[in-house]
Amino acid sequence: MFRIVVFVFVVVLAGCNGCPGALTNTQVDPVRFSTEPLRFPDTAVGAETVLQLELTNPSRVRQTVTIAVDAPFFVPPSYEVPAGGTEALSITFRPEGPGEASAVLQVDEGEVAVSGLGLPPPMCAGAACRIGRFDVTTMQCTTDLAPDGVGCTDGCVEAGQCASGACVGTTALCDDADVCTVDACGDQGCVHVPRECPASSDPCQVPSCNSQDGCTTRDADDGTVCGAESCIADEVRVCISGQCVARPRPETARCSKTWVPLVIPASWDSKLAWDAVNQRIITSVGGLTWSWDGSSWAQQFPPSTLPAGAYEVAVDSWRKRVVAWSGSDTYEWDGTTWLHRGSEPEPRTAPALAYDAKRRRTVRFGGGGLNGHGNDTWEWDGARWEKRLPTHVPPGRAYASMAWDPVREKVVLVGGADTNFARLSDTWEWDGNDWRLVPVNTPPDRAFRGHAHLEPAAPLVDAGGRRVRHRHA
Repeated sequence: MFRIVVFVFVVVLAGCNGCPGALTNTQVDPVRFSTEPLRFPDTAVGAETVLQLELTNPSRVRQTVTIAVDAPFFVPPSYEVPAGGTEALSITFRPEGPGEASAVLQVDEGEVAVSGLGLPPPMCAGAACRIGRFDVTTMQCTTDLAPDGVGCTDGCVEAGQCASGACVGTTALCDDADVCTVDACGDQGCVHVPRECPASSDPCQVPSCNSQDGCTTRDADDGTVCGAESCIADEVRVCISGQCVARPRPETARCSKTWVPLVIPASWDSKLAWDAVNQRIITSVGGLTWSWDGSSWAQQFPPSTLPAGAYEVAVDSWRKRVVAWSGSDTYEWDGTTWLHRGSEPEPRTAPALAYDAKRRRTVRFGGGGLNGHGNDTWEWDGARWEKRLPTHVPPGRAYASMAWDPVREKVVLVGGADTNFARLSDTWEWDGNDWRLVPVNTPPDRAFRGHAHLEPAAPLVDAGGRRVRHRHA
């Protein structure tokens, strides 16, 4: 019995031979990581973003690191990194209020600076029986149904109540008993749009409307030119008492003792647009308005003109208006004159302008400003400009091309120049709610573009200072 016990003891000692030396030679190096500061993307209050920090364990034993950071940044209190392996530590930024936030992330004995900007959630407008709110998951405005039975009015309903998201009640009466207005009801309540009377085939009769007879005509102002003008003719046809008659051209007339241009004046940045009222191309050069009827240019003499200088245009096909943006002023051509509609939003040089025919809005993007080229999106509904706050936006730019795609019902933005005037070649689409980068092959980098805003069936016209090229697209 004694021999057996001794034998086992010897075997155990032999098996442990050299163990203490092996444990003594095992080296434990600290976990490695980058100490470069971490900057989180701007994050709305109520939302969160996550960045990762790689932890590398160079040792041959598993290590547990201690981690700590102050709110509004959050990490687990400890983290295990396998021997010879790498793990990604997730750091969460969850802003508790708007403004800059910063802290120091402690990883064992090391430190990493972390920072981020908390954004106030945008105010989301609601509607009748719809409650607006900001969805931190999608980062977009949305609406929820108001509870059934809640009182409501949407401009077209009086003393209504909500029912499944609709305002139900007594329909508002919008009849103003005026035959010269078109009565309708919209989001703002009853509206009475002036009736557009059809144009007269007689150049000395202009459309008019009165509350008793409705649409009729009246005599054009005496002296209104009513026939083809030729500055080499001795007579001119003008309206007198509603009749188009020939009269000798006076010495003080417009054509007296002047050279007669046979082409439109030279211009490096004029824009062309379709005048749906007169069925012609319209442009403004140096503050002078010209029209193209398919064979020749004719100068127009509206009561009000578009100021000289650079401008952008879009065609509002619904209201039959040409919308022009010049510096910080909005103008509209109604077929007769240029109407000044306001001086907002902030000044911009060479923004992109296009008409969204589906939503009946003129869209304006970017342009050069005091602080570089902007990336803001605005929409004109015919009465006011509204700034849009999409989740995704193209980089700031000016001199970009933008047009309406009637097949896919989207506004397409291409190219332009950034703040440093480097040419861009990316393509973006606007669907009325957000911008989307289109990953497609694009034309060469381009800026200082030129294009005409025409209706789909209209001819394509290119004016280049001294020559005019006309072809059907």
